[in-house]
This record gives sequence, C-alpha cells and structure tokens, in this order.
Amino acid sequence: MTAKLTTLAKRLLWPALFSAAFAIFFYLTFPGEQLARRLESEARAQGVELSIGDLKPWRLSGLAAKQVEVKPPAIATSSNEPVHILLDEVDARVNLLPLLWLHTNVDVSVFVWNGKATGTFSTTKELSALSLDVTDLDLVQAAPLRQLSGLELAGKISGKLKLSMDAKKGIPSATGRVDAKVAGGAITGGAIYGFPLKLAVGNVEAAMAIGNGDAKLEKLVTKGGDLESEGDGVLHIRPMLALSQLDAKIRFRPAQTWLDANPLAKAGMSMIASAREPDGFYSYRVAGSLSAPVPRPGK
Repeated sequence: MTAKLTTLAKRLLWPALFSAAFAIFFYLTFPGEQLARRLESEARAQGVELSIGDLKPWRLSGLAAKQVEVKPPAIATSSNEPVHILLDEVDARVNLLPLLWLHTNVDVSVFVWNGKATGTFSTTKELSALSLDVTDLDLVQAAPLRQLSGLELAGKISGKLKLSMDAKKGIPSATGRVDAKVAGGAITGGAIYGFPLKLAVGNVEAAMAIGNGDAKLEKLVTKGGDLESEGDGVLHIRPMLALSQLDAKIRFRPAQTWLDANPLAKAGMSMIASAREPDGFYSYRVAGSLSAPVPRPGK
C-alpha cells in the first residue's frame, strides 16, 4: 500500500512542480508594460484617453490594472475642464468553462471612490447581459460628478443593475432593472443659477425598470434631510442614447427651518412661485431629449 502511495505521489509531484514553475515564470515575465501601452493605444483609437499605471496577470485568465485614469471624449462641464475618472484598481477575468459553448463570460471588480463595484458581463451570438453590484461609493471622492454638476457632493451610494439586450438590436431592445440608494446625501458647496447652495439631502432611494424600449422611473424619493422630494417618469430609448426622449415629473419641498436659515434661497423660491402646489411642494415636468431636457413648472 505504501509503495503504491509513493508511486502516486511521484506521479503527481512532477506535474505540480512543473505547473508551479510555469506559473512563476509566467508571472515574472508577463509583458505588463507593453500590454498596458497597447490597451492605451486601442482606447485612443476610440477617442478615449486611457492611462494604466500598472498591469499584472490575475487568477490565470485575468488582468489586474492599478492607477487607471480614463478621460472620455469632450463633455461639457461647469468648470470647462475635461472630465477624468480615476480608478484605484480594475480586475477582469475571463471564465474559461463558458468558452466551450462559445459564450464569453467576464468577471470584473472595480475599486473606486473608496468603494467597490463588482459585476459580470456575458455575451452569446444572440444576447448580451450585464449584472453589477455597487457598494459604498463615496460621493466626496466623485470628481467627475463635481465637474459635471458644479456642486460639492457627499454621501455613499450603493445599488444593483441587471441588464440584457439583443446582440443585434442593441440598446432599444434592453430589458432589466436598476435599484440605487444614497445614504447621508448632501450638497456641501457649489451654486445653482448663481445661488450658493448647502443642503442635507438625507437618504435617497431610486428604482427603474427597463423594457419595451423604455426606461421607467418607478421611484425617486428623498427623506431625512432639508428637502423632501419624489419623482417618476419615463425615458423613451433611442439607438443614439443622447436623442432618447425624457418625460418626467419631480416634486420637492424644502424644510421651513432650512429656508429660514438660508434667506437667499428663501428669496429665490419666490421666483418659482408658479410651480408651488397647495401642499407646499414645488412641481416640475421635465421633457425633451436626454442631452437637452427642458424643465417647466406644473404637473
């Protein structure tokens, strides 16, 4: 019995040593620098500026990139500065087993804004699907949102996204759902239409269902801060997302204590008196293309 175990151990030892040696050799000689530059070049060809600080193999069939900076094509911002997104780390791994059925399945983890986003992207000849879980992204660290809105934001956002679409029809065929929450949301600085603004938003909950060419906002509620708000609406999705048509309604009511502490904002509310309803809420309908929505007072 002992002889058989010894023989079996010898047969397993050499393959194990070879595999370990190969893994070490592969890791030490991996051309991370060259591959990073190639990825940056490919992104540049698509109009996106990409910078990768470090690139290494991850879990045999994956890559781990650190100090990643992304600059998408020109987007108008309040400061006229180019938007740039800094990612602490991006890990991506191709699952090998689905390849036997000609399916692509990629697991992705992104560490950004002191939080984490994990997800899976899969494709077949007929269908593309994405699932994503977001945990505790710190809005204080969200420089792109600050650039786009001109506001200093606070709070932590978490949520889930599930999306699938016909591989040939693209975005208009998308179906899925988005659920998101913001804990301790606040606007800590900045201005809207020239009015300085500081506001405790509190907790925010949002839910959206996607299907039949529409994205329906089922829920948008803020509670526990200086502002109560609620909203709903629908986005009629077009192949060019910027041309998608929005039809939404939002109602909001600032707390009286906040208005008393901010006389400039209180005076500014008189400028939108036409939107005030009997219950003290201000109501606006927002319509038009996604790239240029137009708000109008009233239901």
